[in-house]
Amino acid sequence: IRRLREAARADRVFWLLPSQRLKPDQVRAVKFVAIDYGDTVIPRPERDISADGVHPTYKGYKVLGELTK
Repeated sequence: IRRLREAARADRVFWLLPSQRLKPDQVRAVKFVAIDYGDTVIPRPERDISADGVHPTYKGYKVLGELTK
């Protein structure tokens, strides 16, 4: 994760966390890297998730878009 972040060439970086319930170690790792770089962390929505249990629905993507403004 740190190597990915080091390669990012952006003024602002947003991290969408995986599910805390399913992947607590990954959530912790992303938070540590984000804090080091002053990035914005967005928790995974628990509502408006598609049937695959991973990707947001159309409404979920709209909510995420609003959080990045």
